[in-house]
Amino acid sequence: MLELTGPVIITLELNSDEKENEVLNPEDWGKIIEKLKPYVHEYRVAGHEPTRSPHFFDILKLLEKTGKFYHIFTGGLWQNTDDILEKLMEFSHINTILFPLHGHKEGLHRAFTGRGGEEEFELLLDNIRLTYSSGYSVNTNTVLNKHNIDHIEDIASLSQDLGAKYAIFSRYIGKNKELEISADEFKKACRKVDELKSQGFNVLMGNCIPQCLYASPSSGCFAGITYGVVDFRGNLKPCEYSAVAGGNLLEKPVKTLWQSSPMKKWRERIDKACKKCIKLSVCPSGCKALAELQQMERDPFIMGTICKPSEPPLLEVTLDENLCPLPRYMARVEDFGWILIHGTQVIPVSHRAEKVLQSINGKTTLGEIRKKYGGAPLSFIYSLYVRDFVEFRTQDEEEAKTGGKQP
Repeated sequence: MLELTGPVIITLELNSDEKENEVLNPEDWGKIIEKLKPYVHEYRVAGHEPTRSPHFFDILKLLEKTGKFYHIFTGGLWQNTDDILEKLMEFSHINTILFPLHGHKEGLHRAFTGRGGEEEFELLLDNIRLTYSSGYSVNTNTVLNKHNIDHIEDIASLSQDLGAKYAIFSRYIGKNKELEISADEFKKACRKVDELKSQGFNVLMGNCIPQCLYASPSSGCFAGITYGVVDFRGNLKPCEYSAVAGGNLLEKPVKTLWQSSPMKKWRERIDKACKKCIKLSVCPSGCKALAELQQMERDPFIMGTICKPSEPPLLEVTLDENLCPLPRYMARVEDFGWILIHGTQVIPVSHRAEKVLQSINGKTTLGEIRKKYGGAPLSFIYSLYVRDFVEFRTQDEEEAKTGGKQP
């Protein structure tokens, strides 16, 4: 299993509904963010309701200084919406604001949240509309459960009408059997989302689909591998749903905690059926947090081992050797070489690829790369192109873009 020196994506949990008086102050958050800065490519700001943290805007200022984009995960029940949106205008690195939307009607939404009424639901919808109309990129997240499983299209339509860029549908992770859906119901939901996508809806499956349950372009859960959480006390965890913690970032370095015994044990919790599976690299043994919460050996949606490829092999492609590959990724040094980061995707690369990576610069042609290093690097570059990590330009296009100047 891939073991990095630190997380690529991190969620900062600013507060808790139970321990509101124990939240960290801005000075401590500043120390933690400074430690995370060399590792983290993307931040997420969350918690019980992050905007209610007394330090919410102070922490956004700290994130702005990193130069990295971040997402805000909110419950959306803002009473002082105009004030919040006006203050958010000061920040230039907000990527998206994620709102919950667990039903297209108040009753369905309340059936999951267990609170509120028609007035509260309308407040949520109004706040989504206002946030979108204020120029922010908005997404909605729907946790699939027994009450809303048959209303995916209705929810997606409402999300689109509210201005959301994507309607995201996620698995339920918890202990409440009255909310939990079966494996067959989840497969049906995945098929429905794919059907809506083919019809032009901007819909996504948001988390952990075991490939043995449903063949999906979505990756499995990389909690504890590329993704982590810092809770409101400063503990570094693999997942917001887990009690596992590597230790406190105010006391120890990121690498020490990320490679600590609790985190290693988390990563090593691979079911025996998954160890032999050809999809293990993109689907690392389902949802470990759900298995932990329900005191089970493994994610109940793990169906078995995939032994044969479910996708057709890539066709042979002849690349124009006058094209120049240009990176669309960020590279981070690791003990084994590098990881290439594009969005939430991560590709590990060994030290042997150093010269080839240096050649992916928008100036060196594929013909020049082949002449220096042979044909194998072209297959590697093409595999990066397929995953959207590389784009191609001609030398003329690159010179036109840079005005003929070398960067």
